[in-house]
Amino acid sequence: GDLLLQSISRRLTIVATQYRVCQVDVGRLGGDEFTVLVQSTNAEMTALRIADGITEAFGRPFSLGGQELFVTASI
Repeated sequence: GDLLLQSISRRLTIVATQYRVCQVDVGRLGGDEFTVLVQSTNAEMTALRIADGITEAFGRPFSLGGQELFVTASI
């Protein structure tokens, strides 16, 4: 479980940091909940792009211990 949460965090961070024009912070709230905070002059559009990127990123499986795990995101 911990390895999956770490992999999810890395994937969220990769997606969020693709947008260098803004400040983006990724954090774990607890359990299996994460938050992505976006600070930008065009925060709404950037947040929409990041949400699309997260949806796309979670369409790919996570490989852990030789197994593929599929995880969904609720945004």
